[in-house]
Amino acid sequence: MGRDSSPQASRVGNPRPSFDGQGYRHLLTREQIKNTSSGMRPEIQRARELRRNMSEPEIMLWSRLRRLRSQGFPIRRQFPFRGYFLDFACLSRRVVIEVDGFQHADDRQAEHDFVRDRILERHGFRVIRVWAGEVRRNLGDVMDQIVTVLEASPDLRSPPRAGEGGERQRDGWGTAGQDSATGD
Repeated sequence: MGRDSSPQASRVGNPRPSFDGQGYRHLLTREQIKNTSSGMRPEIQRARELRRNMSEPEIMLWSRLRRLRSQGFPIRRQFPFRGYFLDFACLSRRVVIEVDGFQHADDRQAEHDFVRDRILERHGFRVIRVWAGEVRRNLGDVMDQIVTVLEASPDLRSPPRAGEGGERQRDGWGTAGQDSATGD
């Protein structure tokens, strides 16, 4: 787990790096902020740019993470949140997955990551940090560890309200059919 013994933050592979609260704003120039000809918010434009320019380990991991949707884990990539761009996030489970390259071993970047993780944890997220090299070498093991964390995290999506799902099913014609429990 690295510097921090918090159960919320964990690193897959090696000790973890950290973070400083600047968010994405320092990545945008004034001109980029002004020139939103599409009318799109700058953070959305930046997120789209980051999705188009993902690193090789991020692409490898994304190719596997997106398949988890069918298992009930909708993962988003380069998700803007509170001034930061989360590499991958499962919002319904409040889990963030960050892929860290060699620059995250630098003390300054490690401190930035540390602050960022604390901010995300205050918002109820569990942060998993994986080294890019670990993704390249052991993608299967990294995925196993991510799935374990996702499965252990509660699903925060709203359960069906009374009268929705389970009690009565509709037949193919849009009318209430037989009660699924009694067959009446």
